[in-house]
Amino acid sequence: MQTVYRSCNLPRVLITGATGQIGSALCATAPADFELHQVARNCVAEQPFLHAIDLSGPAEVQQLLRGVQPQIIINAAAWTDVDGAQRQVAAAHALNAELPGWLAAYAESRQVLLLHYSTDYVFAGDQPRAYQETDHTDPGSTYGHGKLAGEQAILERTAAALILRTSWVYGGPTRNFVASIAEKLIAGETLKVVDDQYGCPTWSRDVATCSWAAIQQLWPVQDGLNTGLYHLAGADQGSWYDFACRIEQELGQLDMLPYDPNLASRVAPCGTAEYPRPAPRPMYSMLNSNRFYQHFNCRPAGWPALRQCLRSLYATPPDQQRC
Repeated sequence: MQTVYRSCNLPRVLITGATGQIGSALCATAPADFELHQVARNCVAEQPFLHAIDLSGPAEVQQLLRGVQPQIIINAAAWTDVDGAQRQVAAAHALNAELPGWLAAYAESRQVLLLHYSTDYVFAGDQPRAYQETDHTDPGSTYGHGKLAGEQAILERTAAALILRTSWVYGGPTRNFVASIAEKLIAGETLKVVDDQYGCPTWSRDVATCSWAAIQQLWPVQDGLNTGLYHLAGADQGSWYDFACRIEQELGQLDMLPYDPNLASRVAPCGTAEYPRPAPRPMYSMLNSNRFYQHFNCRPAGWPALRQCLRSLYATPPDQQRC
């Protein structure tokens, strides 16, 4: 890895997964007084502090850490293909379970603050109420098992870590539920969407904003004060069908939908059994984020965030879109 020039006296922040949903939002909302080093498997442009690297091997990760010498690490890298993880177990495990442990070991040895993102998939999803941080974990998928192992690897290795479990993240340059549903509705398609799985839709930009708020309170690290495990998810909850209906409503307000006098809605409900997937999904995976709000005075919005995201996509010129 090429050694890069460092600007003077700015805290160095290493962001893995910098081109993903949360990673790109982190880069877009970063405070001006941090020096960002962005890491992604594939980088589309040559620029300072941008590193193209495969994070699935310990030697590559150690080389990256020695080169950057970060004072803050934000691990937004993950194997997020939930169904693919059922087939490619080793590859998913390397990113979701082993990488967090490697980063935590470095954080502990250098007194570096580590922020890591986890998921609602660590829960079985068999109780119709919002999960708290102290609730029993029981993942039902390879993806969920890997993410839980990543949490445990961090907690075993360092006290200077903040683990944020989030839920149903949307936004950013990669494919996600909002972009997919909006594209199909604008094209005039009619959709069936699952109405018996419940979660908390969470805008990636809200995750990033709250993450920076927490980092600014926690750094420099002070003996693990207020670090640990937190939930960070949207304030409103609903089913995937509810989510799709909200997208349709917002697009209608923007006059983005083709008119059909015979259709009250292009979205219809269906059950999970109608669309079986290789990896089981938790049926109820709402997350209670009160603890994070009490400690850091920040919380993701609910449906208003969806409105803001869609309006940033469809009510602004392409070169100014920031969802």
